[in-house]
Amino acid sequence: MKNFRAAIRTLKDLEFSAFKIPDYQRPYVWTLKEARQLWDDIITSKERQKIDYRIGTVILHDNKETRSLDIVDGQQRLITLSILMHLLSDKKLHLPCIAFLKQKQFVHQESIDNIRNNATEIQQWINDELEESDIVLSYLLEHCSIVEIRVADISEAFQMFDSQNGRGLMLEPYNLLKAYHLRYFDGISQEDKIMYDKRWENAARNKEKKDYLKQVISEQLYRTRIWSKHFSAYNFTNKDIAEFKGSAIDHIKYPYQNFVNYLNENNSAKDVARIKEEKISTNTQINQPIVNGKFFFNYISNYVDMYKLLFEPTQSHEILNNFYAFYKDFCNGFKKKGDYYLLELYKSIIMLVYDKFGLNGLMRNYLLLYAYVFRFRLEKKFVKYKSVAQFPSDVIARIQHSKELLDLNFIKSEALADIHRQESNVNNDIVELFFKNYFNVKIY
Repeated sequence: MKNFRAAIRTLKDLEFSAFKIPDYQRPYVWTLKEARQLWDDIITSKERQKIDYRIGTVILHDNKETRSLDIVDGQQRLITLSILMHLLSDKKLHLPCIAFLKQKQFVHQESIDNIRNNATEIQQWINDELEESDIVLSYLLEHCSIVEIRVADISEAFQMFDSQNGRGLMLEPYNLLKAYHLRYFDGISQEDKIMYDKRWENAARNKEKKDYLKQVISEQLYRTRIWSKHFSAYNFTNKDIAEFKGSAIDHIKYPYQNFVNYLNENNSAKDVARIKEEKISTNTQINQPIVNGKFFFNYISNYVDMYKLLFEPTQSHEILNNFYAFYKDFCNGFKKKGDYYLLELYKSIIMLVYDKFGLNGLMRNYLLLYAYVFRFRLEKKFVKYKSVAQFPSDVIARIQHSKELLDLNFIKSEALADIHRQESNVNNDIVELFFKNYFNVKIY
């Protein structure tokens, strides 16, 4: 790693006035829980008379073009510390952190709401718990420090960001992907950047309180892409994000990288209209080469929408209603972890078939796919994560390479073969009920 400087700086020596939150950053998401923890740690350190309380590390990109210090890592702590110092100063001192907070750089309403909520709560703590806030402020400025890493080259900043966060659980892997792909947004308007960013964050934090990014990227996309290569697919971690780093659309090096342009230029309007009736997007395939920038964001967004359409519908669908009813009856109420491992596998295969063959392919095969996956539940004494990770690579690869619906006929013979049940398995459970209701499969 070249062109970087590391130093331990007290908070009074940090150049808050030069800090800038770049477009690729996530919103300020710290709530009262995280803010309170930081507050308690500082107060405890002061009471123990620690000469130097190390708060953590921040990574800054020394951006020569904008003459700013772009925050690559450490945004949440720096904003919270700024709020603390501002309020402890009784809003009378013109500390550099005040200029940082007043900059019009908080584009997410979530950031603004969390800053206001935390400021209100911190002010209440100060009123209730402190007699001399100036003493705490002095301790914060003089005795609390941060390891500051300044990197001159943005690619090296992200490399350091990856390695810094790859050793712990500070961020979900998809946050690293967001940071990576926003770097390829040259030539796009600020409004469009904000639109892509908000759409991404809304998939992670929403009124359903479900992290669809984690669900879809980690389970249905990453694992399917790995299985399709005939490898076992385990958990998606920070070490695996290279699977979603692709080529730049304006720098095509090999023919296979021209996937998106090929679709845009060669599909007739009639074909596009027909395919659009069959699946969420005409311009994506789960196993396609990744194209950096907005194409990646659209790719992810398409599969988030597909996941919701198939597994969490908000309205009826003339063709899919039978599938919805089946999914409700036979994919809920599981009690064992192994059942959920198989359910995620089933959802991944369902999405792959729908992605390739649309509604017709899904409706012709969803029962057979369930039989193919969940017969494993009856044949094995225990369903372990490792077994599921190693189980389906052949069938997923065959589906991936199918060109016609007839190519999926292999599923039927394997799905409906006689089942030799493990003695420990409970009779008449939901899976056995499925085989009795839908297929005349002999279970020994």
